[in-house]
Amino acid sequence: MNDTPFLILDVGNTNIKAALAAPGGQPGPARAVATHGGAQALEAAVLALCAGAGLAPGALAGAAVSSVVPAANGAVAALVRELTGRDPLFAPRDLPLGFANMAAIPPNVGADRLAGAFGARVALPGAGRLVVVDFGTATTVDCVRGDEYLGGLTCPGMRTAADALTAGTALLPPLALTLDEPALRLSFDTQVSLNQGFLFGFAALAEGLAARLAALMGGPAEVVATGGLAPAVAALCPAIGHVRPALVMEGLSAALVAQGTHF
Repeated sequence: MNDTPFLILDVGNTNIKAALAAPGGQPGPARAVATHGGAQALEAAVLALCAGAGLAPGALAGAAVSSVVPAANGAVAALVRELTGRDPLFAPRDLPLGFANMAAIPPNVGADRLAGAFGARVALPGAGRLVVVDFGTATTVDCVRGDEYLGGLTCPGMRTAADALTAGTALLPPLALTLDEPALRLSFDTQVSLNQGFLFGFAALAEGLAARLAALMGGPAEVVATGGLAPAVAALCPAIGHVRPALVMEGLSAALVAQGTHF
């Protein structure tokens, strides 16, 4: 396996994130475009990444993709072929994520959840049990014990819930999902009350579910948070021991290395 970078694409319900990574290395800075923004925006993001690395797209080793939006897969695959001259590898169909029980995992488990869980396993090889919390469009909580993916839970996403709440009420303002101070406090101010409720509420959700799931797995677990809002929630949640915003991309990169795949 040489050092030629490959393209990593995380196709989510809200955004597509693109990054470059050398085999065995951490993904570089990601560029995000709206999932339903069209192929032109994604093409521009990939070209910008390549320009920053001093590479022509055709020089890339290939592409690995995690997608939870089947309707976008055809356009993504066509764009990758056009830019790189290679077919992308979609996880886990073309790129298995190295869990010992991979063959027993149902095909409807989201590729992003599997990739994130595998990324956490590789990042924390000494942890006997892992709880991976992804603060994305949905808040997903996944469990890993040893080298097996055990599944998990799906909860509302923080921004999704906030948008639904404020859109359906006459007097509630849009939420910034930021705090003007880190301490929990009571307030008559609606904006402060909302931001406190959501951020501390989701911190409590993560802490409570992590404790229950660790007990279900038979002992203490390392808790890893990912997703755009992970740093904000982790600052309020002592149970979260690790924040890795690009965990899905880390998992795809690790899967390529684990499979010995170099396009």
